Amino acid sequence: MNEDTNGPIQSNRIAQGEQDSMTRDCWEVLPSDPDDETDLGYSLSEWEAFDTLDDSTQVMFLPSDEELLKDSAFVVAEERDIVSLENNC
Repeated sequence: MNEDTNGPIQSNRIAQGEQDSMTRDCWEVLPSDPDDETDLGYSLSEWEAFDTLDDSTQVMFLPSDEELLKDSAFVVAEERDIVSLENNC
């Protein structure tokens, strides 16, 4: 239900592959709480955290999917910048 009208939610979803990049007009027609995969084209994946060897304040995240590892996918972040979304949203 739509909070404003208590009627059905109007969805103007963009099919994946239909748009190469998100234009302002496309962005503005998305629902206020867009679906990660359908509306934004994101795919969720599992990542694991590892302490770095050279600096104890940094954490490295590597994807569990070996195909992503082959593409050099990784993230290095300061420990203080990492927040659990489950506990803080």
